[in-house]
Formats: sequence, C-alpha cells, structure tokens
Amino acid sequence: MPFEIKPIDQHTFDAVYTPKLTNQLNGFIHPTRDWFDLSRRRWMTDQARDIYFLETSLADRMDWAFSYVLIQNGEFALLRTEDHFHYSFVKVSTGFFFRLDEVKALVAEALRVGGVFLDGCYDPPSCFGMNLPNINAVPRAEFITRKTRKAE
Repeated sequence: MPFEIKPIDQHTFDAVYTPKLTNQLNGFIHPTRDWFDLSRRRWMTDQARDIYFLETSLADRMDWAFSYVLIQNGEFALLRTEDHFHYSFVKVSTGFFFRLDEVKALVAEALRVGGVFLDGCYDPPSCFGMNLPNINAVPRAEFITRKTRKAE
C-alpha cells in the first residue's frame, strides 16, 4: 500500500510518537506534546508497513527549515530541508542507520505524495496572484551527506 495523506488523531499520535521516541529526539526538536493542534495537521502514513512521516520543528538555528521525522516500528530518522529538493539527516536511530538507502527511498516517496506541506496541495491559492503550478511538490528528493548522528 502506498503512502496516504491522513489526519493525525491523538490516539495514533501517542501510539507512534512514544515517550521513548520523545526522549531520543529531545534537544533536536521542539517539544512534541501539545506543540500543535492535531486536528489541523496531516501526515503521510503507510499503515500496511507501519510507517509514519510527519513534519516537526527543529530546535536549532535552522528552525526556519522544514523538518520531518520518519517512524517505523520504533525506529526513526529526523531530517531537515537544505533547499527545495535537498534534504539531510539530523539524527537516525540505530535500526535505520544501517538501512539509510531504504530510509531515503521511503522519505522520497512520502515527499513525492505529500509535497513540502504533506497535504498533497501543489498549487498556491489564487489569492497569491500568481500561477506557479506544483510549487510545493517534491518530485525527486535528493540527500546531502552531513554528519548524521546515530541515536544511542
């Protein structure tokens, strides 16, 4: 089953974004508990493979950049946008660290389906006064090698 755009509900969020995951990402992202209104957020999910991909906020000087976390069976990869098509990993769990090619393919697939905002909406509203088709689409994500931290 491919990725689908789904709303986030509190029960699923709590099951996927566990206290253990919160502790592992502490210091890298803003606190996730009560940090956004779940009723307005979307995430990419592939329930058959138990994969979840959601937008998050980095807690460093790059907090302007879109950042995301990919979660599968307790493993995670935190990445941030370097520019429109380039992404880099910030922190990766041990299980994902040794499967980075697979993780890159999953991230690219999620971004291809959801776009930058993970909402699948690729055209700006007409109130912008310009016609920029597919401005938020990510047809091909590329990954820049940075010093990735493996989670302990």
